[in-house]
Amino acid sequence: MRRDARHRVTPRSASRDVTWHTAPMSPEPATEVPTNVCLQLDVVDRAEADEVSGRLWAAGATAIQEIDLGGSRVRLVAGLDADRVAVAERHLAGRWQPVVFSAHHDGWLDAWRPFARPVLSGGILVQPAWQPVEKDLVSRARLIVRVDAGRAFGQGNHATTRLALEALEQTVVAGDEVLDVGCGSGILSVAAAMLGAARVVAVDIDDEAARATTQNAGLNGVEQRVTASTTPVEFLDGRYDVVVANILAAVLVDLAPGIAARVKPEGTVLLDGIRSQQRTEVLAAYEQAGLHPVRESERDGWTAMVMRCGPGMETSRDR
Repeated sequence: MRRDARHRVTPRSASRDVTWHTAPMSPEPATEVPTNVCLQLDVVDRAEADEVSGRLWAAGATAIQEIDLGGSRVRLVAGLDADRVAVAERHLAGRWQPVVFSAHHDGWLDAWRPFARPVLSGGILVQPAWQPVEKDLVSRARLIVRVDAGRAFGQGNHATTRLALEALEQTVVAGDEVLDVGCGSGILSVAAAMLGAARVVAVDIDDEAARATTQNAGLNGVEQRVTASTTPVEFLDGRYDVVVANILAAVLVDLAPGIAARVKPEGTVLLDGIRSQQRTEVLAAYEQAGLHPVRESERDGWTAMVMRCGPGMETSRDR
């Protein structure tokens, strides 16, 4: 069914079915740098809107408004801190030129909070730290990860996060050393530690992500085993039993040599954040880097890959 021309806002932790109507905002460039700002840009179709939204979430957006312009065109308006604009522009990589303007209310940056819900992925329950735990979910959970994403990406509801959590649960064993590339709010890092990893190194290009990961490790009592920083992958030392990377497909391709260099012989790499139509390109990059596919999972048009450093093996696909 075609969407109408009303404003549809997708908070970071809301499902795609949630709609939130707001008053129109005029995209007049700000004369001074405000504390809270919005980025506006137009895209040609739904596929491009999904790609741009993913990049904006990764840059720290806290809500994204989608406005149907008619035909296939969509206008995106993302709310974020003014000091996140440069990060957003880096994520957009020069392919899209946003208009920056002042946000009309301070609540925009935390607009996702009322929509936050606990999410059960496999046996891992991701629980908003400020909400009471639901008894029904607790009875079905192997472990509970309490999280407050703050201004970093990741509240646990996105299909990519859920796929990554399920893969981690099947992969991490007690004593493993784990590397989380693009840690966001630290959900995957904290989950790995709670699954028994002896040491987790979490890295992200975003200072806010490193802070959120450290905070969430503390909330879950694993701060002694989780270390977060903005160290680039190529500058890390050592190798890891498990490397997980839930980031954009284009970034995964760029980082393939560096990620492959960080996994131990016979170690496992979990790749996520891949639109299903991008899987061939990502797979080729990691096979060229010396990894071999083990299995894949799909959800809502996203693909997660499990790959191994070592002898090749037959690939299985789960949906």
